[in-house]
Amino acid sequence: MGFKAATLSVEGDAYPGATVTLKGAGWVNKASTAGSKIAIKLAKDANANPQSEFFAPNPFTTIQASENGTFSQAITLPKEGVVAGSVIGIRALSGSLADDDVNRSVVTAVTVVATPTNPSDPTDPTDPTDPSNPSQPTNPSGTGSNAGTSGSKAKAPTKKALKKAVKKALKGKAKVGKKVTVKLSGKKFAKNAKVTVRWVVGKKAVKGKKGTNKTYKVRKSNVGKALRVRVTVKVPGVKKVTTTVLVEKRIR
Repeated sequence: MGFKAATLSVEGDAYPGATVTLKGAGWVNKASTAGSKIAIKLAKDANANPQSEFFAPNPFTTIQASENGTFSQAITLPKEGVVAGSVIGIRALSGSLADDDVNRSVVTAVTVVATPTNPSDPTDPTDPTDPSNPSQPTNPSGTGSNAGTSGSKAKAPTKKALKKAVKKALKGKAKVGKKVTVKLSGKKFAKNAKVTVRWVVGKKAVKGKKGTNKTYKVRKSNVGKALRVRVTVKVPGVKKVTTTVLVEKRIR
């Protein structure tokens, strides 16, 4: 029996510590009834073969393809050993991590570019050019040359700002067998801020790790119910802020 050739591609600029997206298609088991479980290896050359030197951990990560054999997974590249002009080989393998899977080995490569210098973000509390930053002389509560005597404290986001950020961070579709993810980091709000998640199906919060993981897999038992996500941001020394966002009004 023949199988459709699996594909592997990379999207995004590859620089030390960058987040890129791996995409693939054709990754299904022998019966074409389920997606493959895929091991991802990152090598310090374009070949990514057994003779290559690989980045740790090895495998670097694993990916579960969807039922139709596709996947789109963000990974963060290593910082150490990654320099501009070098090449990172990325090899995807299936067959050994799941029963009745197909043995596949697909490789692609990316050339590392220099770390970009991003323009200042006026809404970033860690940005030295932010007028609300305590190091700026225009801030009367800061510690700059024209600053007042009181110190500057970290601020939690407003509920409105948090709700907007959560809506923007939601990825995926709330359908049976599919996954929905909240790709939101505390660093978006403050240096030491922490983000916690609680999924709510109908009127009940999902218990255990399934309920607090940033990714939720929709189940058959969820059909006909609403799916919400409750997100809390806690900044040290500041009152926590919580908001609830409707993900799907009625799961089908």
